[in-house]
Amino acid sequence: MLPTLPEVALKVREAVDEPDATASQIADIVITDAALSTQLLKVANSALYRGTRAVESVQMAVSRLGQESCHKSGDGTNVPSLF
Repeated sequence: MLPTLPEVALKVREAVDEPDATASQIADIVITDAALSTQLLKVANSALYRGTRAVESVQMAVSRLGQESCHKSGDGTNVPSLF
C-alpha cells in the first residue's frame, strides 16, 4: 500500500474542519493523492458502507463516508482498522 502524503492529509484535515466544506471540495483535495483516493474508494465499497450502488468516484466516496471518516482516513487512523 502506498503511504498518504502528509501534505494531503493536512489539507484534508483543514478542509474537514471548515464548517462549510463540501464533499466536492474535499474530494478535490483527496484526488491529488492516489493512495488516499484508492483507500477511500475501497472503504466506501466495503460491506460496512456499501449501499445499493457501487461508489465509482472519490466525491461519491466522501459523500458516503462523511467528512469525519475522510479526516480519519487521511490521518491513516481509521481505514486500516476496518480491515
